[in-house]
Amino acid sequence: MSDMPAAARKTLYFHVGHGKTGSSYLQSCFALSIDGLASCGISYPIAGTSLERGSAGHVSEGNLPPVTRDTGHTLAQLAALLEMADPACTRGILISNEALFYSMLRQDFLATVKAAYPQFDIKVLLFIRDPLDHAVSAFQQQLKGGLGDDITVLLRNIALPQQVARFLGACEKAGLDVTVFNYNKHKKDLHGVTEGWLGLPAGTLTLPPRAKVNRSLSRSEMMVQRAFIKHIGRHARVFVADALSNALPEIEAEKPHIPEPALSEFLDRMRAQVKPANRRIPAAEAYVIPTLAEAQATLPAEEESVITLTPEQIDVIARSLVKFIKPRYVTAKDQG
Repeated sequence: MSDMPAAARKTLYFHVGHGKTGSSYLQSCFALSIDGLASCGISYPIAGTSLERGSAGHVSEGNLPPVTRDTGHTLAQLAALLEMADPACTRGILISNEALFYSMLRQDFLATVKAAYPQFDIKVLLFIRDPLDHAVSAFQQQLKGGLGDDITVLLRNIALPQQVARFLGACEKAGLDVTVFNYNKHKKDLHGVTEGWLGLPAGTLTLPPRAKVNRSLSRSEMMVQRAFIKHIGRHARVFVADALSNALPEIEAEKPHIPEPALSEFLDRMRAQVKPANRRIPAAEAYVIPTLAEAQATLPAEEESVITLTPEQIDVIARSLVKFIKPRYVTAKDQG
């Protein structure tokens, strides 16, 4: 620990996600609130495409570059970001990226950061999400990216509560100040609880131009996405999922059907998995696992068989396709 007086010390504020807990929404708030944050002494260094996407309310990586779960972030990437920080901001620097959750699970990352920046205090903000709700949202994201369209496969592989327990244990061992919020309990006020964590006056964060950022798909949109994936693979997200999410954010997302055997097995496994994590999480923010009957009441009883799209949805898909059709097939006159 540095001997620097507490009043002179700055804080590194790490918002680490994890995934599917409103990170894109918060990162849009941060990108739109650079001046407001700075007026409160906190720098949010960001530039280029990341700033543009965040300010527009689109999916973004926050202010650190994207990395894979296996590689994680490097000290050099963090150092480059801190070099961009406004030196006039006396309270600290805000860093936001979902992959930091996985970077901090690596044995050496936290120790390396603490050793490299002893002049900073470190505060960590982690959002969790109830496992079934998270699984449904993660499946939607997987489908949007063309990475798989069978939710039963995803359910068998989920072990996120175990990773959360490991993450909290690693932060505790490193002596970090960690705050945990359950997304399901705060999803209508993500910016408000984040302002509280940052010690900001209410209303400091500017809200995105759209209430939903990176929304999931309706069941009919899922069917269209699956058809495109079948024929063109992962590029389907450009034509369907991303186009619809960005152009029509107000459309309500819908949940997929989950066969009872797969759902029952998943819920039983999650009840066991959440126990170690819940012992490290405040009771008010703890994971909640529904009964099988409660879960089934929130899900469709069968697979969708009929596609229903609005004229607006059809127009969005058509316009997204036109952008990639060779010019000889589409003239300026044809596009009106």
